Amino acid sequence: IFRKLAVTGIVIVLSAYILYNKEVLVRQIKRLYRACMPQRIYQPLKYVLMTALEVADNFIVGQGIESIILGSLCFAGMFVLNLEYSGFVGLIVGLTAFIPFFGAYIGGGTGFFLLMFISVEKAIVFLVFFIILQQIENNFIYPRVVGKRIGLPALWVLSAVTIGGGLFGVIGMILGVPVATFFYILIKEEVRKREKLWTNRKK
Repeated sequence: IFRKLAVTGIVIVLSAYILYNKEVLVRQIKRLYRACMPQRIYQPLKYVLMTALEVADNFIVGQGIESIILGSLCFAGMFVLNLEYSGFVGLIVGLTAFIPFFGAYIGGGTGFFLLMFISVEKAIVFLVFFIILQQIENNFIYPRVVGKRIGLPALWVLSAVTIGGGLFGVIGMILGVPVATFFYILIKEEVRKREKLWTNRKK
């Protein structure tokens, strides 16, 4: 488990570094493939690369904002309810929220488990609070913060997380959504082009 946590931490740090230096990386990539790629595949490859960068950017920013909001709300709620470990649990909930849908439950389970050692009543209070928080997160925060950025329907988000987690564990759950979004955009654009071509032929 420590190895998986270490790998997850490295991926998050690397993603943040790439996002911070994205302008330089984009400029370098453009110069490289413009100089090396044949002209006939330059435009298609450019579209694929730009789409991949845009998806990664939107996912990291959206998921980061959502993690901060969720972790902060969890901390504030536990503080108001006078529950122990509010800072630690809020941090765990915020970090695990990078895993869409299932991540926050990992943080919530951690909080419930810790509070069980102090008081069963407090653990139950936390559980009720966290269920309400998750309803707010699933219905208001995630669709508006992350959903609008990635443009992937909820059904495909859940499918991507489930399949990615089954194949590659925690890393697959994190990367499943941006990978699915990438292919979703490419397929959607291809379908749009073919429909437009078919419409023009009918005219």
